[in-house]
Amino acid sequence: MKHRYTFYWILWGLGELSGLGQWLLLRWALPVPEHELLLTFSLLPFVYLVPNILGNHLPLNVTRLLARIGGYWFIYGYYMTLLLLPAFAVWLVCLAQPFGLSLDWGHTVFSVYYGRASLLGLAALLAVGSWRARHPVMHRIEMETEKPIERAFSVAFASDIHLGAVLGHSFAAELRRDMMNLQPDLILFGGDIIDGDLGYVLRDKSFKGFAGLKAPWGVYAVFGNHDTYGMNLSKEQKRLKQ
Repeated sequence: MKHRYTFYWILWGLGELSGLGQWLLLRWALPVPEHELLLTFSLLPFVYLVPNILGNHLPLNVTRLLARIGGYWFIYGYYMTLLLLPAFAVWLVCLAQPFGLSLDWGHTVFSVYYGRASLLGLAALLAVGSWRARHPVMHRIEMETEKPIERAFSVAFASDIHLGAVLGHSFAAELRRDMMNLQPDLILFGGDIIDGDLGYVLRDKSFKGFAGLKAPWGVYAVFGNHDTYGMNLSKEQKRLKQ
């Protein structure tokens, strides 16, 4: 547990550094007072930290809200940090003032258009990613084998479900319904059944969404690295068996 908390504290620190860099870029691109913008970029990493550190001590709805805001910030922050690299490279070039370029041009022209384009691109990425996360794509794959199987045998496989604050009980229930509609002979779950916080998943009763999931040859699952973040594989295994 100690190492898990250390991991989130490190992410918080990196998020604060990234937020400072974003502020240096976006304060020229957004019609927002500089102090308010800096405060926003300073608070967002903290919003991500709180539900991961204190989630089990907060009301479920509060944890869910903070975790969702923090989750979207994490994805945004990851890509925005990458987009800062070319921005800082341009600023370094402007310091040398080649071809008449200057920091003034970097602030009033480059930062404005690059910053706004980055935000619009990331907004589109988050919108598409959020929609796709809630609408799983089903692929049908047919394979032939020389093994002595008397008839066509169907396997339904789902992986990286990441149950948590974003995808919870209702998503698990929809997944169960979709898999049962396939009427497979065997059901398999790949790793990362939970996103990492087993306590939240149990409080949300997300696993109950799988109630009634069955197949003639059984339902089997393996754990992934995110399941180990829950710090109690035996408890997760017991709940899944139920």
